[in-house]
Amino acid sequence: MRNIATCYSEHAIKVSDSYCSGSSNQAFQSQKLSPSIQNAVTCIYKVKLSTQNQFLIKLTWCKQGFSIGISDSKLCKFFRVLRNTKGSKTFESCNSRIEVFWDLSTAQYDIGPEPINGFYVIVLINSELSLILGDMENEVLSLEKIGNLSLISRSEQFSGNSVYSTKAKFSNTGTCHDILIKF
Repeated sequence: MRNIATCYSEHAIKVSDSYCSGSSNQAFQSQKLSPSIQNAVTCIYKVKLSTQNQFLIKLTWCKQGFSIGISDSKLCKFFRVLRNTKGSKTFESCNSRIEVFWDLSTAQYDIGPEPINGFYVIVLINSELSLILGDMENEVLSLEKIGNLSLISRSEQFSGNSVYSTKAKFSNTGTCHDILIKF
């Protein structure tokens, strides 16, 4: 029996040409099928601080902006940020001081609600860098590398009736793969 790591390795998923009309390195899309629309993307990050305290940061991107929830063993704080805004929020929760900084004012988007560039989201827990997303963080702070952070879950919600496509990497050093689901 294979271990779970081999199931998520770079070459764990193979597509045979017998299942596709096109060549194996290109996704097949029928002209009759209408594409689905991505409504939301939710990512859950696990961070372990230098004090060994662990937190989960749940970030959900939607058309209106993003929402963020921070928890230790239970959900402690949740708030929503509107698209095209810049700001910060500081609060006490989970017996910790949490600071969130963001700038979506120049964010550029592809077809989904998640920005692709021109933005940043930074989370500090007890003054320790816990999460940094985007490509503009250097304009705000000169930050050192985040200690122990990992993406543990990513889910995408969409509406439509025929075709859904996305991209995925099965490891941090792996190549990006196109995924196409036809209904």
